[in-house]
Amino acid sequence: MPAPDLVVETSPASVVVASALPPNFEAMDLIVTVPDDEVEFVKQVLGKMNFSVKPAAKVTPAGALEPKKYTPEQQEWIDDFREALHEVELHQQGKIKLKTANELLDELRNNNLD
Repeated sequence: MPAPDLVVETSPASVVVASALPPNFEAMDLIVTVPDDEVEFVKQVLGKMNFSVKPAAKVTPAGALEPKKYTPEQQEWIDDFREALHEVELHQQGKIKLKTANELLDELRNNNLD
């Protein structure tokens, strides 16, 4: 049985992504981190094994991203939403009782700001 085709993608961050793509087999993805000084060697070895090699986009680790900055209005909305979620958690734990939808509608109807 011939070796399956293997597509290897390398990025400047030295991450090798390999996908086995044989015609009658299931595909498999494999991610391997390779030191910068070994990338060319790994590409050569895979090339000698008759696997095709092509470049990939740079991979950024999740922790390396800078936190997003929000406007004061956006931050206020986020804080209010977090508070609402916290109230739902307290309600689910039985620590507080939230209004029903009917109670909320009644309150809105009785507090018209003509």
